[in-house]
Amino acid sequence: LADRRDTLGDTMAATTAPLERFTPRMQAVLRNVLLMLACLPLVRLGLTTADDHRLIATFAPAVGLAWAGLMRWGPAVTPGVWLGLAAGFVWGGASWSLALALATGQALGACIAAFWLGRASFDSRLDQPRDLWLLGGAVLCGSAVLSAANAATWLMLAGRIPLLDLAGAWLTWWLGEA
Repeated sequence: LADRRDTLGDTMAATTAPLERFTPRMQAVLRNVLLMLACLPLVRLGLTTADDHRLIATFAPAVGLAWAGLMRWGPAVTPGVWLGLAAGFVWGGASWSLALALATGQALGACIAAFWLGRASFDSRLDQPRDLWLLGGAVLCGSAVLSAANAATWLMLAGRIPLLDLAGAWLTWWLGEA
């Protein structure tokens, strides 16, 4: 039975860390590629809930993935997140310039939330109520606010929404990311 546990433990270690056989630089590149390829369809999935040309989704699964990737692997994966978000917006019908602006806001919001949570000694197991409050504060008051302000502003400047709809666009974007 002990041999069986050792074999099972070795198997689990081999499957949970497949990137460990690569150099640290190659691990960073692979993580970036992985997040880029994962964010791309998730942005498009979120945009299926958006109006025809406004690009304001009612949920944003790619931002959750970006935040989780940044929390797990650090800021080194930001380029992959940013490129995946931008490509997803282009696939969803945005121009390259608008897609880059929207992706910058979302990636920056996720980076700020991950950085703040890291500085606040956030425990991802959520064992303490403090950790839940930290998570809610980082997402609701940090990441989503910044991203929503960025997106609503750029969508208005790009002519996708009128000035009178700016507050509604901000609120919808914020709710989608929260």
